[in-house]
Amino acid sequence: MANMISLEDLKARLESLKQEEEALERLIAVYEGQPIDNSSIPKVPYKSITTSFSVAGRLVDSIVELIHQKGRQVSSKEILEYINEKGVSLGDTKNKPGTLAAILSQEVAKKGTARLRKVARGVFDLKQ
Repeated sequence: MANMISLEDLKARLESLKQEEEALERLIAVYEGQPIDNSSIPKVPYKSITTSFSVAGRLVDSIVELIHQKGRQVSSKEILEYINEKGVSLGDTKNKPGTLAAILSQEVAKKGTARLRKVARGVFDLKQ
């Protein structure tokens, strides 16, 4: 009877599965464009003032503005659509998704000064 699973192990596994299910539901909601409950994030008034002069800074300013407008996490596809509509330049590049990914990965990796965080593959939100 050494192969028996304890009740505590089963309960722990069930809790883990519930958390995984919640995470998958949130990710599906992002991809479907549904709003996500961000009640744990304090609401701060947002001023739409561009403060950056670099390409990366202007891009991050635009993404922050987009997240505030939508009130939820945004995907890379939504970001590209928004910056094309708004006319924000990614510089002289042929591979806009690649340039966007590079700029976002640099922003997320910043210690202390990052304004964005990566939630899932291709999904970003404001850093709390």
